[in-house]
Order: sequence, then C-alpha cells, then structure tokens
Amino acid sequence: MQEYLHLSQEQQYALLARRGKHTVGYADSVATTWSLSFEQIEQSNQAAAEFLQLCAFVAPDQFPEEVLIQGASFWPAALQEAVSDRWRFNQLLETVQAFSLVQRFGEERLLRLHRLVQVVQQAHMDKRDQKQWAERLVQAVHALLPTDARVEIESWPQCQRVVEQAKNCDQLIRQYGLQQEEAIALLERAGIYLRERGSFAQAKQLLLHALCLHEQQGTPQVLPMTTLLLNLANLSSQRGKDQEAEAFCQRALQIRQHHLGPEHLDVALALHWLVNIVANRGRLKQAERLYAQALQIREEQSGPEHPLVATSLLGLSLVYERQKQYTQAEALTMRTLRIREQQFGSDHPQTILAINGLAVIYAHQGKDEQAEPLYLRSLHIQECLLGADHPQLGSPLDGLARIYAHQGKDEQAELFYLRAIHILEQQSLTEHLHLTFPITGKRSFIEQQDPIAFASQKQSN
Repeated sequence: MQEYLHLSQEQQYALLARRGKHTVGYADSVATTWSLSFEQIEQSNQAAAEFLQLCAFVAPDQFPEEVLIQGASFWPAALQEAVSDRWRFNQLLETVQAFSLVQRFGEERLLRLHRLVQVVQQAHMDKRDQKQWAERLVQAVHALLPTDARVEIESWPQCQRVVEQAKNCDQLIRQYGLQQEEAIALLERAGIYLRERGSFAQAKQLLLHALCLHEQQGTPQVLPMTTLLLNLANLSSQRGKDQEAEAFCQRALQIRQHHLGPEHLDVALALHWLVNIVANRGRLKQAERLYAQALQIREEQSGPEHPLVATSLLGLSLVYERQKQYTQAEALTMRTLRIREQQFGSDHPQTILAINGLAVIYAHQGKDEQAEPLYLRSLHIQECLLGADHPQLGSPLDGLARIYAHQGKDEQAELFYLRAIHILEQQSLTEHLHLTFPITGKRSFIEQQDPIAFASQKQSN
C-alpha cells in the first residue's frame, strides 16, 4: 500500500493512462477520454482551453471567480478577452460545464474543479509552460490580497475568499522556484492575515518561506525584509516564544539602524516590537527606557495624535501597569483610547486593545464595577470581528472570570475559565497562558490551578 500511494503521487498521469483499459468492451483509458474532451474544447473555444490550463494549478475546491476576472491582465489574449466580458465569460463556463469539468456555484461566485482535469492538463504541458501558468496565478492572487490585513479589517472577507488560493500558491512557489517580488508579497500578506485570524502554524509557514526568498535576493531587498522579520517576531510572541521573537526583532532593528539612522520612524517601529518582547520577559526597566525612546521619535516625526504614537503610549502604559504605577498607566491608556477612537472608530481591533488595557488597570485596583463593562464590550466586539475561538479573546475572558470569582459568582467564573482553556488548547498555548494574556502580564488563575486538571474535573462533575 505504501508503494502504491507513493506511485499514485509521483505518477498520477501514468496511472490514469492505464485505468479503464481492462474494462470489458472499452479499450481507451481514463486519460485518453479526458484528453479527447480537452481537444474538442480547444477546437471550439480557445479561451476555455486556456482556462483549463490555468485550472491545472489552482486550489480546486473553492476557486473564486474574481481571481479570473480581476486577474485578467495576467492571462493570455483569448482568456483575457473572455473574462473581461460577462457574456463571453458565461459562454466559457458553459463550454467546460458541458463536459462536467467544472461545477459553478452562482450565488457564491465560486468554481469547483475536477481534480483529474489538473492531472491530465499538467501532463500535456512542458515545464516551461507549467512555470508560466504558475507565475500568472501567483500574480493574480497577489493582486487580490490587500497590503495590510492587520489594520484593514474590512478587507478580511476578501482575504478569506482567496486564502486557500494563497496557500496553494505557496506550494507552487516552492515547486517551480518562483522568486519574483509578487511571490514574496503574496506569502507575507497571506501570512499576516492568517496570523490575525489566529491560524498561527499556517502563518509561520508562509512568513518563513517569504523570509527565505528575501534572503536569497540579497542586499537590495534588505530593508523590506525587516518588515517581514518584525511580523515573524509578532507571531512568535503571540505563540509564547519570546526568545525566538527577540532574535527576529534584534535583527530587524540592527538592519534599520544601520541603513536609516537612529531617529527614523521605521527604527521606532522596530524598537516598539522589541520592547513588547522585553516587557513580556520581565525586563521592565529596560522596556520603559526603550518605549520612551520610541515614543519620542514618533511624537517628533509624526505629531502627538498619530496612531503610531498611540501604539507606543499603550506599550508604555503596560510597563507602568506591571510596576503597579496605575495612575500613570491609566492616563496613558486614556490618551491611547482617544487617539484610536478618532483614527479608527470605536469598534476597531486597535481601539479594543486600549479598552481592554483600561479594564485591566481598573481590575488590578479592585475597581470591578468599572472593569466589568469594559471587558464585556471588548469580548463582544472581538467575538463579532474575530470569531468565538480567536486566541485574542483570552484576555477579556480571563479578566471577567477573575472579576466573577472575586465577587463569589463561581458558576459564571468557571464558564469563562473553561472557555479560555478551550481556546488555548485549540492553539496549543496552554503552556504560555501568562503570555496569551499580554495586557495583564500576570500568571492567570487557570495556569496557577493546572488548566488540564481543572477541565477534567469539570467534565467528571
């Protein structure tokens, strides 16, 4: 069986060329039958033939029609003309549907392809043509991914529609050794989106692949590579791997300081990410100094109301909160909240981080009546934006559980604790609970009590 599975992966077309020949009264193989269908399509509709060649390289289960339409400039002439005209586009799909090669889901604007189409089509192409079609698809998918999925949450539905194609492009880039700038940008943009949605393992695979391609390009691309290093540092920190995160950050900071000078805004950004990690590792005095340095650069370069200033303010407030300097922490967090509400609105994830930070400050002072509504607001908005199982929900869930436990509402507290455990177990983060709740900066009740035993006890009860 192992040998057969290996052969089926390496020699798919050869197996199809044999399959069917032993059927009584039918001498042709499956591959021959499919090939005849393709020849007939090519004779009647050149655009449909080019479409099937493209289909040999896409993720087959959910292929959004907008990749075809908005990627028109990357296709050969016949396909480009067909997808640019709605009537001709429908005729093209009608042609391939007549041979049962493609399913169309009209309301969702999605196509589903028969996998044998891909095997037989690739077998009839030489390596040069295969690579050219792979490059075209990478360029088209890249064009559909927004430049900053971390901030532009309104672009997330679009990202979700093409993310499977982006992951498929990751494999094509590896298989055909693609190194154009669009390939690197696709991997980075898709990786950032997956990180923001909590798919940490998949995000790391794409971001590390992008970093590898950057490194292969050498010195001319060294500054763009630092952005990728910081995104990897952010991802590693979210996964509780602060030593790894600090290494990525230090590398980015050194490159930017060398090429841009110590007062550049991009240097301040690298400082900010480094200080987040330093604070997580308990080096609070060093973190305070670095945050103040980054804040000064940003205020001088961008003005006191810039969103980047708010980011440094919130980080510095975190350091004060951990040192129990609550008055200073509250003032900085309130200023952060005001800037972010003005810049992003009241329901944006960046604003919610400030709201959650303010709730933590109140909770640590025993001001439960002020902390509870802020936690509830943070939880509700993040559930709507990120989904019910996103790891970022850990902080408000933990905060609310603490409040209810303090108030003697054990059943409510237990529900929130168990939900937090469920989310963390899904992301394999139960060993890093104090890092999963970065705003509190303290070991949570769940970690202190052994979360696995706690969950098991709940089930047995």
